[in-house]
Amino acid sequence: MPKYQLMYFDAKGRAELARWLFAAAGQEYEDKRLTFEEWAVIKPSFMGKDEYEEAKCNMVLECCHYDMLPTIVEFLLRDDKTKEEAKKRWEDGERDQYFAKFENLLKSNKNGDGYFVGDGLTVADMWFCILIDYSANDSNLDWSKFPKIAALRERVEKGNKRIAKWIAKRPTTEI
Repeated sequence: MPKYQLMYFDAKGRAELARWLFAAAGQEYEDKRLTFEEWAVIKPSFMGKDEYEEAKCNMVLECCHYDMLPTIVEFLLRDDKTKEEAKKRWEDGERDQYFAKFENLLKSNKNGDGYFVGDGLTVADMWFCILIDYSANDSNLDWSKFPKIAALRERVEKGNKRIAKWIAKRPTTEI
């Protein structure tokens, strides 16, 4: 059985729901409470280097969530007829419309030769690449129309050794 550790501030906050879930399930876990100073030392920084970059990350994440994700969910998880209709809509135009917008958004930062935000990998790049992975094997996807997205995908999925290692060992699933 895995050992769980919940790390959060010495407060109820957002972690309180997780604590309740552990309690309701009868699951033992370590409730590690951190000071703000301790958090500043260990927190991963995949949201940019300042509040402006964090806001830009959130913008990309929201665009992914509200624009692309609903259609992707339809063609992955709904009944066969809905899946077929959603996949056809996606492949016959929606995907290319969204990819064109994201290609332009990517170009707005260093002409698209880096990441969506700032100088380094962010959660926005990762989430976008996870979502476009569902289209990666589309036979009618012309990646040459989206060279900056294709290059970003390469940087994120193969350029980051830890991500590449995870992708290589993760279980194969349909979705």
